[in-house]
Amino acid sequence: MSTSEEKRVTAQKVYDVLETCYCPFSTHLLQMIDVHVRAIDGVGEVDTAIVWNPVWTPERMTDSARQADLADGAALAAAAASA
Repeated sequence: MSTSEEKRVTAQKVYDVLETCYCPFSTHLLQMIDVHVRAIDGVGEVDTAIVWNPVWTPERMTDSARQADLADGAALAAAAASA
């Protein structure tokens, strides 16, 4: 490979804060992080770590995530009321 064709490959460390240690989505989330970060040009190895500090709180959510969460909660409440 010539110098002009060489790509710099770097290892990346990703920290993920989960809402709860019982999150059923965590395994899938870790796989998604690995796949998507590796797809970035120049990224080689990806090391994802689940951390518990800082503690996750709803205040950390973006406005769009908060709205989606509220909509999901309303849909679940409506489904439960009609059951």
